[in-house]
Amino acid sequence: MQAWLEESKHRIEVFFIPPYSPELNAQEYLNQDVKTNVIGKKASYQ
Repeated sequence: MQAWLEESKHRIEVFFIPPYSPELNAQEYLNQDVKTNVIGKKASYQ
């Protein structure tokens, strides 16, 4: 991977972010909304 990045550095820009940083990843907000509003409302079988 490092060799490929070195060869391709004129075409791409790589940003390294912390492993868990939901404020930098907009998809985390969507995932949280889905977890809260869809998965959290399970049907009850009585």
